[in-house]
Amino acid sequence: MEFQRGQVKREVRAVMRTTRPRPIWVTLFYLFIVGLVGGVINAVISVLAGGGILTSPDLLGALLTNNYDTIVGNTGPGPAVPPGTAIYMTVIALVGALLTNLWQSAMQVGYADYSMDLVRGRNPGIDKLFAMLRMAWPIIVTAFLVGLFSALWAILFYVAGLIVVGIGAALMVESALTILGVVLMIVALVGMVIGILWAVLRYSMVTYLIADQGISGLEAIRESKRLMKGNLLKYVGLHLSFILWYLPAIIGSGFLALTVSTLIGETAANAVVGIFDESHILDAIYGLLGTMALSGLLLLIQIILNLYLTPYVKGTEARFYFWLAGREVDDGRPAYDPPMPPVNGPQNSTYTWTDEFSSSGQGTYSAAGYSEPPGRPQEPPRELPPQPAPPETPPAPPAQSEAPEAPEKPNAPEDPWDRPDGSSAKSGGPEA
Repeated sequence: MEFQRGQVKREVRAVMRTTRPRPIWVTLFYLFIVGLVGGVINAVISVLAGGGILTSPDLLGALLTNNYDTIVGNTGPGPAVPPGTAIYMTVIALVGALLTNLWQSAMQVGYADYSMDLVRGRNPGIDKLFAMLRMAWPIIVTAFLVGLFSALWAILFYVAGLIVVGIGAALMVESALTILGVVLMIVALVGMVIGILWAVLRYSMVTYLIADQGISGLEAIRESKRLMKGNLLKYVGLHLSFILWYLPAIIGSGFLALTVSTLIGETAANAVVGIFDESHILDAIYGLLGTMALSGLLLLIQIILNLYLTPYVKGTEARFYFWLAGREVDDGRPAYDPPMPPVNGPQNSTYTWTDEFSSSGQGTYSAAGYSEPPGRPQEPPRELPPQPAPPETPPAPPAQSEAPEAPEKPNAPEDPWDRPDGSSAKSGGPEA
């Protein structure tokens, strides 16, 4: 059955209106906690790296020129930060970025779990966002593998695109091959973008597979690629159908980029012709501030819209995952069947079922030091007590085939009137 995008989006909007607590407030808490923990990680990394030195705009120039005086304000001779310290700060910065990314990945799996329960109509709460933290290590490994594979594919397509662009630029040197060179460069850039999107979007269902089926690592990556095979265009079309919701951010970012590029161009042109007085500088500053204020207002509107848009998009994406996996919305997870208490264990103890998240319910069942192997302990068959033999019944009398003969009557004088002709049976009897 084909994926009915319009019908699915209407159903997601309908379930969002009836869900309590409202998805907007859950999403607000989700964005707040993600940003808060990410900010704490960055603050700790900044302190470990030297009290905010990583935020200095001159850090890159100092690393390239081996001149660290401009960063820390040292006026004495010699570099303020030796190369070993610079390497240490760089490593700390990479570790901070990795920790932030892993934290965001873990919370994304939690929000995917929330989105699936949302479209199932189960009224999930804020606690659902943290339900998948028990799988923190599998999520971290999976997120690292997805990032690694995505980066390798991106580097491959980027290098291939640069090679083709270089060939096109070389062809443009010859006037007869200029058009061919331009076409080749355009094709290379478009192919680079399409190739990177193809490589990255194949892993889009990994978060839903972790939250729904409990699989992770290479298994989740392979399953995501299998589900997305032949459905990448449907997935892209699904997200493009929300493009109008992002108009404030698109307009604000585009307007700011256009203003900045225009100001840079005018400043460069004025510098070339020698016109660079105070009035031009003030006009450029006022224009930039006005553009930044307008762009900031549009971005604020976009942030408010995202409180509604995020559960809307993720809920529709969850329904797309159900369609890819051949699942109905009301199917839910497979029924969880915990094991019975051990047969020979202490029956008056409190048993605790502990396991990793798994839809099959495998794990260990322990109580008072007793441990069962994974799976449900099988109770031995019960033996029934011996039953007494039934009493013997007397044999039934044989069936009579013929009726018993009637007893003979004693001899009696014959009555002549018994005969139909009225004659006597004896000779010489009386005549009629």
